[in-house]
Amino acid sequence: MASTISTTMSKSRYRERDERPSSTAIVLMLGGSVAFALMNGIVKGLGQRYDIPTIFLWRSVSAFLIIVPLLCFVREDGGLRTTRFLGHSIRGLFGVAGTLSFFWTVTRLPLGTAVTLAYAWPIVMLGIAVWVLGEQVSWRRVLVALLGFCGVAVICGFARNPSAPGMAAGIASAILFACAYASMKSIVSTESPVAISFYFHAWCTLAGLALSLPHWTWPARSDVPALLATGILGGLAQCLMAAAFRRARASQLAIYDYGTVAWSLLIGWAIWGEAPDMAGFAGTLLIAISGIVMAKAEPPPRKTAEGLPLETA
Repeated sequence: MASTISTTMSKSRYRERDERPSSTAIVLMLGGSVAFALMNGIVKGLGQRYDIPTIFLWRSVSAFLIIVPLLCFVREDGGLRTTRFLGHSIRGLFGVAGTLSFFWTVTRLPLGTAVTLAYAWPIVMLGIAVWVLGEQVSWRRVLVALLGFCGVAVICGFARNPSAPGMAAGIASAILFACAYASMKSIVSTESPVAISFYFHAWCTLAGLALSLPHWTWPARSDVPALLATGILGGLAQCLMAAAFRRARASQLAIYDYGTVAWSLLIGWAIWGEAPDMAGFAGTLLIAISGIVMAKAEPPPRKTAEGLPLETA
């Protein structure tokens, strides 16, 4: 989920006159949503045998299996050179905390519920934009955000609630992901997507080492492929979504981004029998509609120095 946030801020290479995303962008976005859902399912399965810091460390380190080849073959936007180390650090702090909260939520709640709560971050982001960043938003977006909050309330208050702490952690992950997205504003105009991903996973690796080494245990050999797959799938999802966002605006792809929620619901039902009740389904639908409408209502993207659009929050 924190990787998705970084890719949505990358430069989009599309024509302003296009009203619909290309079929290539849609396929790439759907592929990314499937990869993220599979990663979340693996994290939930591993959470039954390993603690979250251990899973988090393996996910962070194995992501470099995707990032390093990109560094070798993608030569653009300045590589890893950066003058925004503080910005990367702030983004890394929020991203690490958000991902840890999300992983813990996945192990405590039905998979679809955990992913849905994390996908409420655009709603939280609206509040940050108004009260922290001082941006002006329309009443329409405020009302749509309130609709999304109603969805969160329905899930937490009326759906089956196997873990109140899990619900709290899910909401915390949405807040932290929104903060990570907001912190991207200070670095996205000068940093390449590969650099943003590299520094984020570097911070994740350091945090994972610090948290897991005090009680380190080597995983069973049979679980190593699954642990490696978490990072590979996460890195693959980021690459696919980055490629999609270079071909279409975020507002055009919002509905496909929520495919991760649908796939996660399906995986949770197929593997763990986690069929949502009516309240859970209604809350999920409200959050998805709110996020999609908010993306559609976003202001027109501003131009970069190269004449390319840059997605805005």
